[in-house]
Amino acid sequence: MPIEIGENDPEMDYVFTGGAIEIFKDTSRKVTIRDIVDHHNVVFEPYNAAMVATILNSKADYWVKFTVINRKATSGWTIELFDFRIDDFELYVPNPYGGFEKFEGGDKNNFNKKIYKHKNFAFDVNLPRNKPNVIYLKVRSDGPVGIIGVIRNSKRFLGYAVSEYFLLALFYGVLISMVLYNISMFITVKDKAYLYYVFYLMSIIIYASTQDGTGFQYLWPEMPVLNQFLPDFSLLLVILFVILYCRAFLRTETESIWFDNMLVMWSFIRMGLYLVSFVHPVLYRLICPFTDLVIFLFTFAAGIEAVRRQKYKPAFLYVIAFGFFFLGYTIYVFDHLRFISPSIFYVYSLNFGVAMEAIIFSLALALRVKLLLKEKQDMQEQLIYHLKEKEQFRSKVNRDLEQKVLERTQKLDTFVFKASHDIKGPLRSIIGLTKVGAKDVEDPKAKEYFEHILKSTTRLDLLLADLISLTRIQQATLKEEEIDFKVLVEESINSFSHLELFHDVSVYIDINVQDPVKGDKSLYRSVIQNLVENGLKYSDPSKENSFFKVIIKSSGRKLSMVFEDNGLGVDSSLKDKIFEMFFKIDSTSEGSGLGLHIVKMALEKMGGKISLETAEGKGSIFTIEIPLIKQLDFA
Repeated sequence: MPIEIGENDPEMDYVFTGGAIEIFKDTSRKVTIRDIVDHHNVVFEPYNAAMVATILNSKADYWVKFTVINRKATSGWTIELFDFRIDDFELYVPNPYGGFEKFEGGDKNNFNKKIYKHKNFAFDVNLPRNKPNVIYLKVRSDGPVGIIGVIRNSKRFLGYAVSEYFLLALFYGVLISMVLYNISMFITVKDKAYLYYVFYLMSIIIYASTQDGTGFQYLWPEMPVLNQFLPDFSLLLVILFVILYCRAFLRTETESIWFDNMLVMWSFIRMGLYLVSFVHPVLYRLICPFTDLVIFLFTFAAGIEAVRRQKYKPAFLYVIAFGFFFLGYTIYVFDHLRFISPSIFYVYSLNFGVAMEAIIFSLALALRVKLLLKEKQDMQEQLIYHLKEKEQFRSKVNRDLEQKVLERTQKLDTFVFKASHDIKGPLRSIIGLTKVGAKDVEDPKAKEYFEHILKSTTRLDLLLADLISLTRIQQATLKEEEIDFKVLVEESINSFSHLELFHDVSVYIDINVQDPVKGDKSLYRSVIQNLVENGLKYSDPSKENSFFKVIIKSSGRKLSMVFEDNGLGVDSSLKDKIFEMFFKIDSTSEGSGLGLHIVKMALEKMGGKISLETAEGKGSIFTIEIPLIKQLDFA
């Protein structure tokens, strides 16, 4: 049946497909246009189906014949082939001289070789008026393609192309914006459902661009080989990421195990089917659409199951969104399989379904995040509540332990104090008797034994004295007494005048305390006594000018005391250890190892602190700072 363009027809599209065409199948691939015109072993058969003619045999050439009777203008017409996936074709349009004007093309050629830089194949033609214009189209393609085209005047073609590209720009703009939005959401909430959805949208963008031709036009115009590879591969990615997204969004691994197992199984089946495309592409293209519909049906049903069983609100939006996609893809498949009559709505049904799905899916994801944040907030509140309970319990346990430790410490201190006092009496008797015995005996050996006993008992007596002093500090209640530092320092220095090296050390005292200082005199005495003893006892006899300095000053609310000597000093690596209990630099020293520890404990009792600058062989500088105004419980 010829296509007739009436003289008074409005601007419209004249589609040639189905019943408007005749087809001849050339299995030899040797027939030329001359053979066709001369009817040399050529028999065209009408294509009576109302659907789009589909070419499946990749080992044959197909010649398509249709007739156009033009009663309008001769020039200004455009023939457009809708299926841009045709590998090679030759179009023969009659000219006024009885011959043909030949046009060639195909998606195996670079895009830039097209006459019109349009996603479809388009050519400007002249159609002589008032006579049948028999047009021939030779098609050769490795994969199934549809024979469908349109004749329209150039003005209408331009308007249609602009509108089509505008709508495609909106479609891809929506998808790209959804990709960027979901990437930002994934970065924010770290939910893998967003990542799967991003990959799904990117796969859809690639697949859609292979179906509408924009990918070849804008993304890989110099690589036509991708036209053969990308459609099937991108569709596989769409399927796999749909399944991953469905499992993550609906949480099928925990909420619907049967659906989860089915989705995993179908993903492996779909990957296996993709391998078939390399062996038998025609069989793959026949089976693939129905397989994909089954997979999409399962993902759709999983959403319905989530709504029914879990009462999961985001799943309701998921079902609506996937319903648009499922409907759009079903129409798209039926259109490609030529089960329905061709229509521009059917051609772009997938684009429409995907765009609606992307918008609603994003709403579903936003609702899902809202629920996840609420769950997180509830969990945080419960965690805070439990932490408070644990903190209260820990505080109670700590208080109980501190009380028990305090009680035990007080008992232990009391025991040490009493035991030291009880031991001190007999020990003094032993010391006295030892001194008497040492005078009465004549035997040199016996005198030596008495001297050893005297040394040991004296050392023990000093240790008991230090233990009693330490216990008193720990148990003492601070008293408020006026301190005369000059008296305390002089008493301490004079108490060590019996030391052998005392007269070899030059002592300097500098006390500058303007206002009266009040505090616990016994604690100050312990501090000064022990630091004076330390400075005098550990002077360096090898130095000619040994000195020991005591500097005490008050300034505002702070009292500072400095005890400096140029004696033996301490290795800098040990300076933090000398304040520990029983620590002695030299094990042969006669001291108890408690002196500096007593200083530290007394200062802590008064709220003060001590620091040390020292170097072995260069002496030591002890610096003390004590706050003069401190909230203390004075007795």
